[in-house]
Amino acid sequence: IVKEALILQLHFVNIAYEKYNTEVITAAKRCAPTTHSKDFDEAMRSIKARLSGRKAHAVKVARSLIIEDYLPSLSDSKELNMSVREAISAITISCGRCVSKTKLTGLFNRSGESRYSPFFTDEKYKESVLSHPLFVALKNDISELNAAIPHTTNPKHEQLIKQLEQYK
Repeated sequence: IVKEALILQLHFVNIAYEKYNTEVITAAKRCAPTTHSKDFDEAMRSIKARLSGRKAHAVKVARSLIIEDYLPSLSDSKELNMSVREAISAITISCGRCVSKTKLTGLFNRSGESRYSPFFTDEKYKESVLSHPLFVALKNDISELNAAIPHTTNPKHEQLIKQLEQYK
């Protein structure tokens, strides 16, 4: 599943760079000449911010793929009698990332939202839940994904530079 997540992340990053290249050329056409152009500099700041957001989204989608892969097992586990609220907290702690309730709804089927939950008050219980093999495996897969995410560069950087030369 980690390999699938990495492939998905790379796919989204490539889309992000395609959009980036298109936006840069559009801004160059609009702001020509680009050299020492305040308008072009402002456009580039905005374009770079969107690229950063798209790359972050790619990582988030990859992590979500892994989390969603574990949800049926976590939901079916008899020894983990967790509500959705507890599951959100436990997954967030295990992955070091926040998980939205909408992601879990429908994928994690548990009742008892209003029952007393020792997960939030009893540290020993909380540790026993987080050391459950499913949560340990989830944490390990997320860690493996985080370590394997490559530093990305624009695959068409040289081509983009050549195209920008005509707008100087």
